[in-house]
Amino acid sequence: MRKVYFAILLSGIFLFKTFNSEAQVNLPYTLNFTSNDPTNWADGIAQDGDGGTSNINGLDLQIYTAGSDHTTLYTFPGSIQSTIEWYDNSYYYSNSSTYTGITSGPSIPATNNGVPAMVIKSANSAQNFSLNSIQLYDWGYTNVITIETYDNGTKKGSVDFTPDPSYNPTTVSQSGLLTPALFNNIDEIRFFPKSASVFNLSFNKIDLASASPLPVTFTSVNATRQNKNINVEWKVANETGIEKYEVERSADGNSFEALGTENATGNSVAGTSYNWIDQNPLPGNNFYRIKSIDLSGREEYSTITKLNFGAGIPSLSVYPNPATGGTVRLQMNQMVSGSYHLKLINSEGKVMIEKDLSLPAGNSNETLNISRFPKGIYQLKITAPDHTTMVKSIVH
Repeated sequence: MRKVYFAILLSGIFLFKTFNSEAQVNLPYTLNFTSNDPTNWADGIAQDGDGGTSNINGLDLQIYTAGSDHTTLYTFPGSIQSTIEWYDNSYYYSNSSTYTGITSGPSIPATNNGVPAMVIKSANSAQNFSLNSIQLYDWGYTNVITIETYDNGTKKGSVDFTPDPSYNPTTVSQSGLLTPALFNNIDEIRFFPKSASVFNLSFNKIDLASASPLPVTFTSVNATRQNKNINVEWKVANETGIEKYEVERSADGNSFEALGTENATGNSVAGTSYNWIDQNPLPGNNFYRIKSIDLSGREEYSTITKLNFGAGIPSLSVYPNPATGGTVRLQMNQMVSGSYHLKLINSEGKVMIEKDLSLPAGNSNETLNISRFPKGIYQLKITAPDHTTMVKSIVH
C-alpha cells in the first residue's frame, strides 16, 4: 500500500496528514496490474496500489524478486539493482494476445531478467491473506516451478507448477493446484525454479481473500524418544469442528507422508493434548508435523518438530503394516548405492515377487503392490550389494 504525505500549515503549526494515493478496497480483491509504474518500482518492490491497482484495506502487500535464499531482494551481477516491470504481450510473445503481467527487470542485456525467485509477501506478518488464484506465465519456460507458502516464517508446504510448453498463460486456483490447506491464512508465497538457477516468471490477476479464522490453534508439537519408538505429542486450543488429525513424517523436512490418524475429541476452547506413537522411526532425523482436518474438509498444518533417532546405519521400514489398500511403502535409509535384490515370500515359501532395485546412496522408498495376493503373512527380504540381508514381515 503506497501512501502520499502532505504537510498542512495551520496557525503556524505543521500538521501531517496521510492521503492514500489510490482508491481503497476490501478483500476479496484481484490485483490486476494494467500499467508500468517506474517511479514506485525503481526500488524493486511492487505493492497494492501500484500499476493501476487499488490499495487494500488492512493489507500491505509486497511483490519483489529475490536471490538464491528466496527472501533477500535480488541484485544482478555487476551490482545492477533488480526492479519490477509491467509489459503487454508484445514483450512476452505468449499465445494469448491480451496477456499482460509483471516480471523481473530491468530489461537490459546485462541481466536478461533471469532471477532466482519471486516473492509475494505481507509487509506485516500479522496481516495474513489467502490466495484464491493467480495467472502465471513463464516466458523463458522453466520445466517446473516450485511454489512455497509461509506463515510467520514457518513453511506450510509447497506445490510444483509445470508451465504450458505451448507458451500459454495458465491460471492456477484452489479448485486445482493450489491446495487450500497451503494457500489459506498465509503471509508469504515464494516462486522459484525447481532445478534451474534462474527463471523468467511473470504473473497477474492475483485473486486474494481474507484469512478466515482457524478452526484450531496448535500451541505445541513435540517428539520424544521412548525406547525404540518416538512419541509425537501435540497440544491445541480453540478446537472447533475438527474431525481428525493426521501425523506426517519426513526424512528431510520437505517431503512428508501421512503415517497415522487420531480422531479429534470435538469442540473445546480449553487446551487438549493428543499423541501418536511412531513404532518404526527412521535412523537419523525424523521430522513431524500435524495436519488438522475439519468437518468441511478444510486442512491446516502445525509447525514442524525434529528428533534425531541415532546413528545412520542401514535400515528398512515397512508401513502401513498391516497393508492398507493392498499396498505398502518400503522406506530404506542410510543405504550404500548399488543393486539390491528384493524377494516377497509367502508362508509356504513360494516367491511371489522378485526384482532388482537400483538404489542411490542415502534414503529412498519403494511402493509394493500386494493386492493380488491372498491374505496372510509374507516375508520381505532385501539383499544388499555386500550380500547382507534385511528381513521384515508384512501382514496382508
